[in-house]
Amino acid sequence: MLKDICFFLACLLLASGALFVLRENPRLAAANLAHLEDAQLSNFYKLDLSGETLQDIPQSALQQVDLAHFSYDGGEYIATVFDSIWGLENAHLDKKLLALSQRKLQFLTDKIQVWAKLESLNLPNHRIKQLPVGFCGLSQLKNLNLSGNLLNTLPDSLGYLDKMEILNLAYNQLERLPNNFFALSKLTELNLAHNQLLYTGSVFCYMSELRSLDLSHNRLQKMPASLRKLKRLEWLDLSGNDISAAHKEEIRAWLPRTKVVF
Repeated sequence: MLKDICFFLACLLLASGALFVLRENPRLAAANLAHLEDAQLSNFYKLDLSGETLQDIPQSALQQVDLAHFSYDGGEYIATVFDSIWGLENAHLDKKLLALSQRKLQFLTDKIQVWAKLESLNLPNHRIKQLPVGFCGLSQLKNLNLSGNLLNTLPDSLGYLDKMEILNLAYNQLERLPNNFFALSKLTELNLAHNQLLYTGSVFCYMSELRSLDLSHNRLQKMPASLRKLKRLEWLDLSGNDISAAHKEEIRAWLPRTKVVF
């Protein structure tokens, strides 16, 4: 663990070698930590507990963190840790990345809207079945990864996240897209692979910045003619759908500059 910290100018060792506090390029890494109550974290912007077995993160330890990146694998304690970080209403939350993994989180609550400045949220491979109404409060989100969950619908409020640039909803159970999905006009990458979509409608018609669109392994038979409006689209994956040979040629004609995969 010391390899990646030897170039820092200052290091404070706490908790008998379990906790490193780095002042110049601040980062905190933990090894089998049980408590953070005594840590002084006001100068930190990155908290990386990936691969750890931390059971709890007290709010008192994190309340003053100028946090830009939070990453935690969680294991069996992920729900407990998640409850702790929800309470950080008073923390400085600019340009934050929240990343949690390990298939343990089953739901999100409206408490998520207290992190209104969150720009990147990674929650892949959990058991999340729906998004709360308060999700629309994350108005600064640019990158959202909810792949590998159990979502079968999306709230119409998702369209309010109009700063979104990268959206990954692959490997869910989506059967349709919300009516105002088209409002995500700044998207450059959209992954909807391995869902249950039968029809997309014209939701892509205003996504003029879209470069990559993955709709592979759904139940699509027909694509809308509005696809031709995606002038900047470089990659379109429609493999694993039930699209006729004639319609494939039609799609290629709509998008002569796009690499289309069937």
